[in-house]
Amino acid sequence: MKFLVVHCETAAPDQFGGGRVGTGMKPRPNPRAPRVGRRPFFVGVLWLVLCLLTATSGVAQNSFQLLDVVSGDYSGLPAQTAANGTEFGFSVAVSGEWMAVGAPGTIVDAGGARRGVVFMFRNQGDEWQLTQRIEPFSPAGQDPRCGHSVALSGSNMIIGCPGGSGQSLNLEGGYTKFYRREANQEWQFQNQYEGGIGDQCGTAVDIARNQFSLSNSLFAVTGCPQDESAQGRAIIYLFDGEQWHQGTSIFASDGASGDTFGAALAITVSCDFVPPVTFLCQPRLAVGAPTKQHGSAILGGAVYVYAGSNFNETDIFTHESPTTFGATLFGISVDINPSQLLVGSSQAFTSNCPNAPRCGRVFRWERDGSSWTSQIGGGAINAGGTPPGEQLGMRFSRAVALGFNNWIAIAAPLADGGEDSFDNTVEGLGLVELRRASNRDWGTNWNDTQDEFRPENLSLPLNYDDSQFGASIALGGQRWLAVGAPRWSSLPFPGAPRGAVWLYAERDQIFADRFQ
Repeated sequence: MKFLVVHCETAAPDQFGGGRVGTGMKPRPNPRAPRVGRRPFFVGVLWLVLCLLTATSGVAQNSFQLLDVVSGDYSGLPAQTAANGTEFGFSVAVSGEWMAVGAPGTIVDAGGARRGVVFMFRNQGDEWQLTQRIEPFSPAGQDPRCGHSVALSGSNMIIGCPGGSGQSLNLEGGYTKFYRREANQEWQFQNQYEGGIGDQCGTAVDIARNQFSLSNSLFAVTGCPQDESAQGRAIIYLFDGEQWHQGTSIFASDGASGDTFGAALAITVSCDFVPPVTFLCQPRLAVGAPTKQHGSAILGGAVYVYAGSNFNETDIFTHESPTTFGATLFGISVDINPSQLLVGSSQAFTSNCPNAPRCGRVFRWERDGSSWTSQIGGGAINAGGTPPGEQLGMRFSRAVALGFNNWIAIAAPLADGGEDSFDNTVEGLGLVELRRASNRDWGTNWNDTQDEFRPENLSLPLNYDDSQFGASIALGGQRWLAVGAPRWSSLPFPGAPRGAVWLYAERDQIFADRFQ
């Protein structure tokens, strides 16, 4: 039994080779602030002793450790000849001991269409074991791309197939498919819903559970960003305990053609105390419209927030100067939990990147009752990049995630870094940064960066360019961070399956193990 939790911060070497930043290093262009907290004297002495012991023993003191890297099994399928490979890791979701990984570029029949598959993994200690390859009932169309998006919650899963065309000839209407885990631990298809002509429903999906409800209340949502000349919409689904049923459609109050509302979305359930003894639990939905135009500023973007059983629009967010700076793609990624709203703007301006293609920035709002207050966001630290610091076109915040213990993950899948076997800088290798305030509260600015991840040990004679590590990220399960790199090269010949997912686990801060 462990009676004391101590947070030791050193820059000890990382024995797992995950490409990380330790506290005390000075990333450019913004130095990291040291983390100092007040402790009682005896606790402070014990903290110092433990830190010295672990530092001298050579144990890494980074917050997360790399424990596993997984890829797909394509046995029994045709040769994978798609230009970008199978794209294993294009989407990823983690819930409990389960992980779903989308590989939407997978060819499953002789016709050559990228129908896509989803791989299910189950956590066994420090490893993830492949248990099932789901080949969704293939809708018509050349590129259904099932697994373009995935979402997990308990025994329920959603798979998005935005390129699918249905029997009603709704070309690229897209499908949203629902699966459920049975008693034998296999995931079985339940039902599906089809979008209208060209809607591309399933581009983004999410699912949330009301943890305080005895009726197992579940909400799901799918994005259809090409609906009505790319104005876009989102569709709500409700679970009755046996089946999913389509609910209301959500539109932006100021929607216009080309907004792509629904390109990114996230849903949660918040429960607030209402005096004297009542709790009000209701869903909250965030929907990104990353290409919305503001005045003459094109591709500026916006994020819309909805709340309540009727999903009433409550807020609209943009970056600080939406009519001045275009091409920021604000809302290209979003995540929401009961208290936080996280928004990615992968081409947002910073002082180091004023002109396109910019570097990107993350934005955050914190909820108090019915009000959202803006918090300090920031751009990339990228201490281990080549070159270090912000890089033009790195797409920082292309993917974002809110997680356990107030951790925030932010990805820049086109960041350059590392060296291949020929000593060349790897272009588009990718990067993920973990942020949290020094007091372990939520934090998103430059000084809140605690860890940095990218693939290392690039010793094989492969082409690692455009690996896009961080194209998808998920925080969940038993303190896991999953990072997808859908174009990672695994074998040195054309047509080889591509893609991998890295699994990092949060450390215990004293014993450097997985238990707290």
